Amino acid sequence: MKMSNVLLGALFFIYSISVYANPVELVIDHEHSHISFKVRHLFTKVMGSFESYKGSIKMDPKDLSTLKTKLEIETKSIQTKVKERDNHLRSADFFDSKKFPKLVLNQKK
Repeated sequence: MKMSNVLLGALFFIYSISVYANPVELVIDHEHSHISFKVRHLFTKVMGSFESYKGSIKMDPKDLSTLKTKLEIETKSIQTKVKERDNHLRSADFFDSKKFPKLVLNQKK
């Protein structure tokens, strides 16, 4: 995912919740979101996604210093549409899904 897309989405999000007067918590809506990636492999690009994830954003719109985000991604949910590659990505060579079942990204301002 391009960083510019993430930043644009974050700015839109902050603008859209500024109408709230109280602290808010918003959770990822699976109907309107996805986590995908694209990487170069030799002469081609491989596209994939993570199918199982959850996350939230908490903040007081009047005080951006209260911003807290959390994202949890299940590493075994990686999908590239090639079963052998997906199994390899879940192995100890890459994500080691048995030892590290989740990627957890926390941000507290």
